[in-house]
Amino acid sequence: NIYTEKLEEKIKELPVYEGINFIFKSNDELKQLSYAHKIIVASSADNITKHKNYIVDKLNDYTVVQSTPNFLEVLPNNTTKGIGLQEIANIFNYSKDEIMAIGDAENDISMLEFAKYKVAMKNANDSVKKIANFITKSCEEDGAWVCVLCLALQKSCKAVRPEGGAKNEKIRSYVYHSP
Repeated sequence: NIYTEKLEEKIKELPVYEGINFIFKSNDELKQLSYAHKIIVASSADNITKHKNYIVDKLNDYTVVQSTPNFLEVLPNNTTKGIGLQEIANIFNYSKDEIMAIGDAENDISMLEFAKYKVAMKNANDSVKKIANFITKSCEEDGAWVCVLCLALQKSCKAVRPEGGAKNEKIRSYVYHSP
């Protein structure tokens, strides 16, 4: 759910709002909410780029990450996907060497930095691709599935190959080592 006082028509046109439930509250009602897991600043990509550094500087007691070209997310300090992944690894007693993270946006970087196997989607932004060990197909091409198939299930790849594929390389060719 997203709680908001208003939603401008031009914001509704952004491609990231499909399936989101908006709950409209007055400004006074919003102030009475006891806790927000995150605050999203939504605007045009140009506007986000133009004001991002200012917002990051002013909110230095918070974690601020860009999750899409149109979103800046403001989170409680030390709240990142990387910290979450580390907590899950501790609970299940996994080492970093057993973890693969897949991402496409700035808000995925901390998670990728924690994992041994860092995978960027083909459509990821450059900052994500820069730290990745591997680059897989795009989100639209089911790149995460391809990556899990090729990396996490390496021993099974020969049994689960594309129709007519004669060798393991047919599958592995979908995942590229990052330079």
